[in-house]
Amino acid sequence: RLDRIADADAREIEATRVAPKLYAAIEGPDTAPEPPSLIQPGPIETVFLDLPLLRGDEIPHAPHIAAFSDPWPGAAVYTSVGGDDYRRVLTLDAPATMGRTLSELPASAPSRWSQTSVDVMLSQGTLLSRNRLTTLAGANAAALETPAGWEVFQFRSATLIAPQTYRLTGLLRGQAGTEPLIAAVPIGTRFVLIDDALQQLPITDA
Repeated sequence: RLDRIADADAREIEATRVAPKLYAAIEGPDTAPEPPSLIQPGPIETVFLDLPLLRGDEIPHAPHIAAFSDPWPGAAVYTSVGGDDYRRVLTLDAPATMGRTLSELPASAPSRWSQTSVDVMLSQGTLLSRNRLTTLAGANAAALETPAGWEVFQFRSATLIAPQTYRLTGLLRGQAGTEPLIAAVPIGTRFVLIDDALQQLPITDA
């Protein structure tokens, strides 16, 4: 690359050695490719659950938080006393498996396998069937938002009957001390799978 030319008794040229490929013609179409479109996340649906102690190592007074969005950008929980000076207290790494019931579920007795079934349509995620002993050991726990509070129940079988829609059978109602909340569950009741996507809000008992 010629940087300076000076004509005197002799012509002086200052130059810089460069890679020839930097100045080679670009092969291909004249127009640049379109940049990838940016997917804007939608609003995040957030649910607070007042659940009983399921494993025994939970914070007794702290509510659980479930959140979902499609696409999932990740979510952070901030707290503030007066509406300003927010600080982050929790990060949600995975979306919760949430949905609504599509069929009615009649009331049943606790501590025994129910012969009824309930259909649930999920916003995202999948449900899996478990064997009898694995279910009795705590697998496939979920919560139903009843008017009186969150009833914890378990299901042994999850059968995909339509896109994002499962039929749950082999039910154990009123688990973890929620027997008083067993009631008839109407269509449209909120369903939340209890798994690692749920986290507890770190607050004091005060």
